[in-house]
Amino acid sequence: MALIYITKQGYPVNSIDFNSQNQTYVSVLTDDVNKQLVFIDEKTSNELYRIPDNAYYPVILEGSGSGSSYRCGNNNTASAYYDTVSGGCRNTLTCSQNYTTSRTIAGGSNNTIAIQRKGTIAGGCRNCISTSNGYQPTIAGGTNNKISSSSYSNYVSIGGGTNNTNSAEYHSTIIGGRYNLVCGNSSTASGYNNRLLTTSSYVSCVSGACNTISASYSSASGFCNTISSALNYSSVSGFKNVISSSAVSIIGSNSCSAYKGANVRGSNIVTNRNGATFVNNLSIKNLPNAAPVESGSLWYDGGDNTVKYVP
Repeated sequence: MALIYITKQGYPVNSIDFNSQNQTYVSVLTDDVNKQLVFIDEKTSNELYRIPDNAYYPVILEGSGSGSSYRCGNNNTASAYYDTVSGGCRNTLTCSQNYTTSRTIAGGSNNTIAIQRKGTIAGGCRNCISTSNGYQPTIAGGTNNKISSSSYSNYVSIGGGTNNTNSAEYHSTIIGGRYNLVCGNSSTASGYNNRLLTTSSYVSCVSGACNTISASYSSASGFCNTISSALNYSSVSGFKNVISSSAVSIIGSNSCSAYKGANVRGSNIVTNRNGATFVNNLSIKNLPNAAPVESGSLWYDGGDNTVKYVP
């Protein structure tokens, strides 16, 4: 096992303990019986120093994979090509494919990457990247977060939080929060227990809790709102609203629309036709006091105190 970098209390070990000026003459072996690291002078084959395997010394050693390295003494593993575990404990880089390359775990504990190419876990605890294929998935931190897809995970990420799962194939992000699930591509989620499901793409669920989106090009915020599958280009904000048609907008609570292009502002409203706006109470301010020339306009006739419509 060859020495790559070794320090003791911030200084090179060899300059303090070995009286040597050239690290290339020092090898590091493991004494599995006594659970110690043994430093050998390659010129003389003499033992120079021993460090207990669990002692706190920032030592980076070669992994079993070609060009790989890991922080030793803390049960870290780097088993494929050009892998790096630079810190932490019980972090694992593993994959059965020989061409696995350039994955990194920077720190944390009990993190695992089992994807083929260029995955990164910056830190945190019990985070996992596991999929059959993919390119540059990233977990920045947090706890019990998972990136996993049955096919591939390209440029998907989790920023932090707890118990989030990103199963998209490409370009989706969970910013943070807890128990969020993203399955659709090019989507974004944060908050608590928001679900962007398999049929959804280009979805934004920026905040809130317990929202479910199964449509594309749609967004939700608030609490317990639902946008049903294959019904795209909708947005909802508020509390317990349901959209089951396309191009619908709801801001309010306990409202629902099954009509295309409906616009809802208010509470406990059920739409009954396409392309209409529904409100609980409508207040119109500063109407013109003469008939406009544009068709479809409203104006106020002071002569008989009525609101009139221009056909």
